[in-house]
Amino acid sequence: MRLLYLEIKRMLKVKRIRIVLILAVCLSILLAYLPVTFESVSYTEETGNIVELKGIKAVRYKKNLQKDIAGVVTDQKVRMAVEECQKVFHEYGVRDYYELPDEIYVKRILPVIPLVKGVREVFANPSTGMAPNILEIDAAEIEDYYARCEEWVASLMEIEQKDNPAAQDFAVRTYHNVEKPYQYYPGTSRNAMDYQILLALGILILCTMISTPVFSSDYQTGANDIFRTTKKGGIYYGNIKIAAGILVCSGVYLACMALYLIISNGLFGWECTKTSVQMVYSIVNLPDFNIGELQLAVMFGGLLSVWATMGIALYFSSISRNTVVSLSLGFVLCILPLFVYVIIPDKVGLWMNCILPSGGVCLQTSYLFQLIDFQFLNIGGQAVWIPYVMVAFAIVEIPLSLVITIRCYLNYKLS
Repeated sequence: MRLLYLEIKRMLKVKRIRIVLILAVCLSILLAYLPVTFESVSYTEETGNIVELKGIKAVRYKKNLQKDIAGVVTDQKVRMAVEECQKVFHEYGVRDYYELPDEIYVKRILPVIPLVKGVREVFANPSTGMAPNILEIDAAEIEDYYARCEEWVASLMEIEQKDNPAAQDFAVRTYHNVEKPYQYYPGTSRNAMDYQILLALGILILCTMISTPVFSSDYQTGANDIFRTTKKGGIYYGNIKIAAGILVCSGVYLACMALYLIISNGLFGWECTKTSVQMVYSIVNLPDFNIGELQLAVMFGGLLSVWATMGIALYFSSISRNTVVSLSLGFVLCILPLFVYVIIPDKVGLWMNCILPSGGVCLQTSYLFQLIDFQFLNIGGQAVWIPYVMVAFAIVEIPLSLVITIRCYLNYKLS
């Protein structure tokens, strides 16, 4: 343990790593604050002046407007929201929100819009998936809102997975177990979730800068030759270096994620973490999570990706005498899923992004986007949801890559 402590202490004294730590903290603070700057709202005062609010002021204003719908999303609340929208549309002779005067939209539609968003999805055509206009919906049918949600998830899966009955059955069973009625608290932001993934990718790249030189820098400077002459300079020292690299990277990732969530949730309001995932994304999303639980799932899923990526990055370090080469390979590994997602289509691309260790934090291929999606892989005649596949591959890759790394380190000694 003392040798592990000394190795971690030595790593933290390296100027390059200190710079990486500072960058990681600054990136966390910046990305936590940015989503708030996207919030804006304007309204007209009684005097006729137009007031534009941005940032935290806009968040607070919207939360005040929507305070009456906070809490449990009952069938009655949803019906009242739809009836209010239909009433406003009839009064002004319009068929969509953008046709309304801004002040009317802010005063009468914005206070109820979070409850209305999922209604059009639930009442979509079961054959085509096309959502109806809000005026075409019979408000009386919303009395059975959650029963309609159960029906819609079955119809949606018939459209999305028409050749995969096992996936259809899994989705229907999983959604049935989702806690209902949903909950909604004003201030919830999708942008904040997106930026959490962006931060995870940024931290992964910075952690790669920490881990890839672990062995190759010693090879390059000749320090490795000295350590190999000591009593514990073989497999024991190799394991110590691997453990130190992973512990430092894990600490950086978890600390930065915690800092991000504290700042972000503090700005938007901690009560927003109780909002059901279905009220923010698709009304029939499969995870039985609220936003706070989704944040934690994304954070710990990202940690698995960091560990798996670090394992392969350490392998690159163990076989390369040049730190530039190992750094370059590590960077390519981090961003490779972005190119696979764009270039390689359909199931092959899905498989590759599940296998690639950094896929869990690479934006569109990340755990967040897979959790709110309805994609499955057929494995042994069974439909397996993509997030489960990604977790399984990461769990296998972590020990496998570390074993290969230590073997390569020992073989380097023999060569």
